[in-house]
Amino acid sequence: MKRIIYPCCLLFAIAGCQSATDQLREAEHRFLEIVAMPAPVQLAVGTDTLFLAVLPAPEAAGEAQAAATQLQVRIQKIDLQALETPDQQRLEILRQATADLVLNGVSVPVDQVCSQIADPFQQALQYNNPELTSRFLEHIPVYFTEMEQRWHAPAPHKIQAAISKADAAFDTLYQLEQQSPASLKNKFTTARFALKDYIGLCQSALL
Repeated sequence: MKRIIYPCCLLFAIAGCQSATDQLREAEHRFLEIVAMPAPVQLAVGTDTLFLAVLPAPEAAGEAQAAATQLQVRIQKIDLQALETPDQQRLEILRQATADLVLNGVSVPVDQVCSQIADPFQQALQYNNPELTSRFLEHIPVYFTEMEQRWHAPAPHKIQAAISKADAAFDTLYQLEQQSPASLKNKFTTARFALKDYIGLCQSALL
């Protein structure tokens, strides 16, 4: 039994000796994890890789609020008086940001995701890799279906920019088709319909 209890006691002793500065640093790191955007979808063939930015899943907001509530408890345990003045200011900023996160949830940068919509199309055009293009075309309907499921309108002053990026993606898709094998025609048709639906979704935000 002693061999089991001793390591556990040692871990508690180490945790108890953790400095307020270290606690603050870990809390800041945890905050960034909570508000981080999901990793982009990657499609790769050989050395060519496409990156498709995605919005968080609908349940992510609730999960983030729960995580922020737990973080808030950790922050309250940090000894303010044990910190230097600059670190006290960091703690106050973190405390306010976490409180806002608990109250309002994650503010998803939809504008940022929408601004990247055309990027993978332009990458595919530059690579001119038929195998990668084929995989990309197969993924497009899935990708935009997920976008629609996770959608909420961008800030009003950013809607037109989102539409412009979507239109640019559509134009690039046409150029990509011109340089691709005719065998991919059906996949291009399906991808085009999926992209049109997304453009319609963006335009509906103007109504």
